[in-house]
Amino acid sequence: MTLTKRQYFFFCFFITAAIDGAYMYFVCVTAAYSDRLKEKKMAPAMMDAMKDMMEEMMEEKMEEMMEEKMEEMMEEDMMMEAPMME
Repeated sequence: MTLTKRQYFFFCFFITAAIDGAYMYFVCVTAAYSDRLKEKKMAPAMMDAMKDMMEEMMEEKMEEMMEEKMEEMMEEDMMMEAPMME
């Protein structure tokens, strides 16, 4: 089987384009996969906002715990004082 010059160039171009297209697809897929595996870093402003919010939440929790503890202590004091008054 003999090929004309035009057929030879067409088949060479077609094979080259197919291989090149497959390689480009492979590069795009691996780049997207690599980007998804990388850890996303937050902006410094977002980190500061989260830090402030966490500190506020911790302060609120500590206040609640202190109030509960104070109530318990007050109840214990009242229980201990009640028998003494009688």
